Amino acid sequence: MEKVKLILSLAVITASIIGCSSSKPLAREVKASINKDFVITKSVSGIENFTGKSTDQTYHDRVVESLTSGMTGKGITVTNDSPEYKITIEEVSIVETSILETINDTLAKNNGSVFKLSSVKVIVSGYVTAATGVGKSYPFSESKEKNESTTKNRGAMQHYKGENMHSDEYREKKLSDYEVLKMIGSCAYNGGKRAAKNIIKDVGTL
Repeated sequence: MEKVKLILSLAVITASIIGCSSSKPLAREVKASINKDFVITKSVSGIENFTGKSTDQTYHDRVVESLTSGMTGKGITVTNDSPEYKITIEEVSIVETSILETINDTLAKNNGSVFKLSSVKVIVSGYVTAATGVGKSYPFSESKEKNESTTKNRGAMQHYKGENMHSDEYREKKLSDYEVLKMIGSCAYNGGKRAAKNIIKDVGTL
């Protein structure tokens, strides 16, 4: 019984903390604009060029769409028609590199094999200001990094083909073709949530 009471108490405390830390939607509609003149900066020295799987325009559209989606349900309307706030996307960068990894496992069938592994890092950053230019500037910055790796665990295709039955052969765990696009979308979405939180905070001080 005491254990049940403790669990219920912890649940109430957790819910209270979450409620206090979350931003409530605005009581009135607030208009905000998003700039669309930002540039996608790319640095690709990797082998695979996952970055090139999508066009700059596709990345650009995903940033705007995802950032807007991150503010959904907060009482903020994205429009260029008399906005009260401006959301400026300042940086969208993609850095893709690669490394060589040599398998060093004497029990593996392919010991000594060399794998070329890609690594991708994405950054989406910007700031929120009042459209009048007066008041505080609220920055936001979101980043994600994904790396290819090696494993000797059996993959789905190996199970299907009956290969690597004893899990003694290494393989590459690859990134998906549109991994970079998903990463950019995720960063922009989180940036939108942060931008919305800052707008709500600023409106509350008026």
